[in-house]
Amino acid sequence: FTNHYSIMFWEGLLLFLSGIFVAVFTYLGIFEKWMMYAVVMATVFAMGLQNAFGKLYAKETYGPTTMMTGNVTQASLDFGNLLKNGFKNPDAITSLKKQMITIFGFLTGCFLGAFAGKQFGLITLIAPGIGMLICYFYHRNNSEFKI
Repeated sequence: FTNHYSIMFWEGLLLFLSGIFVAVFTYLGIFEKWMMYAVVMATVFAMGLQNAFGKLYAKETYGPTTMMTGNVTQASLDFGNLLKNGFKNPDAITSLKKQMITIFGFLTGCFLGAFAGKQFGLITLIAPGIGMLICYFYHRNNSEFKI
């Protein structure tokens, strides 16, 4: 068996290495504009891996993290359904909870990413890369599947 979480490993590794690349070449004083574009494109590719994981393994997630309009729409529909039925629909409650986890996680990540990016630049790619790698290795070590 192959571990489908390996997509997340490669995304985390790509983000981590991109951040290290920025840190090293900025420290050396030779981080040029073309390097910034290369790092940004590597980051976009990593985001594509995130999107692919969400499409290939939708049941492994609370909801797609790359389509926030759909998540907000679903949360609104669930909330409207609950208002209409007196908060008695357990499926709508469960769905709304999942949507809110995704939405608040997304918003928290946006705010933290914007703040860190403004303060420190592209070097902040190291943080989500490390986070993803930690989660990957934790899951791999607590799963029956291995790469």
